[in-house]
Amino acid sequence: MITKKAIEIYRKYGGDSDGFCKCSTELERALINSEDWMKIENAVQDICLIDSELSSKEYKTSVLKRLINEFSSEAIELLKKQFHKL
Repeated sequence: MITKKAIEIYRKYGGDSDGFCKCSTELERALINSEDWMKIENAVQDICLIDSELSSKEYKTSVLKRLINEFSSEAIELLKKQFHKL
């Protein structure tokens, strides 16, 4: 489950996985792994597609279901706030 803290770490590094690998603390690496990073990155891209109205209603529904299954409610709220509206 992706947490709010993982989203905050992702934002801290601006989505730059190389920067995260080079500069993250031991605690940050314990809170987010490469699989979680990819899930967050995909969610941000999906949100941008939805916000740009470049996706279907079915795609939006699919993304929302995936977010509910993979992200905590606090993480989803932070994604909505920081990376736009769903």
